Amino acid sequence: MTEGWLIIGYGSRLRGDDAVGLHAARLLARRGFRTLAVPQLTPELAESIALARTVVFVDADARLAPGEVAMAPVEAAPLRSAAARRAPMMEHHATPESLLRLVRELYTATPQAWRAGIGGADFGLGGRLSPAAKTGLRRAVAEVLARANEASPPIGPAPRRLR
Repeated sequence: MTEGWLIIGYGSRLRGDDAVGLHAARLLARRGFRTLAVPQLTPELAESIALARTVVFVDADARLAPGEVAMAPVEAAPLRSAAARRAPMMEHHATPESLLRLVRELYTATPQAWRAGIGGADFGLGGRLSPAAKTGLRRAVAEVLARANEASPPIGPAPRRLR
């Protein structure tokens, strides 16, 4: 069920509910998923993403109601022209879309990708999740598990070793 899946949970451990993606990665690792818990998305994640059939980006989303979960497919950003490739690929931080484009350009890999946004209630300084974020966390984990069960065997091309 979890083979070929990669869960990337990201956020700040110091900003309350912003850490909910990190908690999701930890909980899903206990369920057998390959996971990464990182403070932000960076180009260095591209190789790990290229080895996955399915990748799920999990993060807090302040636009959602507290405890709400939104799971949506993610498409790679459009390929860049040859002239544009000479310019920097990413600015201050990466997005799921820009990482998928990088994976496609560098590794010709196209994993299926999802974004799981979790609504929080408290993004102030502190290390604890609010009750609403905990509810959203449980919902998001259940949603990922349900999608993984539906997708057995995993969707997408088989993982491959990179040179």
